[in-house]
Formats: sequence, structure tokens, C-alpha cells
Amino acid sequence: MAKSDGLSRAVSALAGAGGVAHVVFLTTFGLRFVKGDGFRVWNGFLALLAVVGFVANLVGWAMLKHGGNRAVSNKTGVYALALSTVLAGLLLVAS
Repeated sequence: MAKSDGLSRAVSALAGAGGVAHVVFLTTFGLRFVKGDGFRVWNGFLALLAVVGFVANLVGWAMLKHGGNRAVSNKTGVYALALSTVLAGLLLVAS
């Protein structure tokens, strides 16, 4: 993301907020899994989804930040951030 246009600023803000959200979800569902509150298998699955979302967020951010002006890298980075955002939405509904 060499240019500092509106899309790159929005994607950077989304990546930062998504990373924080996934850490919070991982903490919430991980503690529920460890403490045994509720249905442990379901909480473990949701904690795993939080990890997948965090990794997708990190990969997407890195591809956009360090990918340069390559269209494939930028497109894949945006898709990874979109996957992370969808998972964050699903985790929000599930909590």
C-alpha cells in the first residue's frame, strides 16, 4: 500500500480493530472453555474460529502492508481481511 488513499486507510483501520476484536473473542471463549462454563465443545470451536480470524487478519494486513503495488497481493490481502471481518461478526452473534 504505497499510496495513502481512502481505501488503504480504511483497510488499516479495519485490520487494527479486527485484531483487537479477535483477541477479545479468543480470551472470552478460551476462558469459557478452560473454566467449563456452558458447552465446552462449542466454546472450544468458537475459540478456534477466533484464532483463524486473527491469523487471517494478520496475513491480510501483512499482505497489504508489505505487498507493494502488486494487484494479486493486495486483492488477496483484502479478501483475508474480509474473511476475518465475517468471522468476527459470526463470533459476535455467537457470544
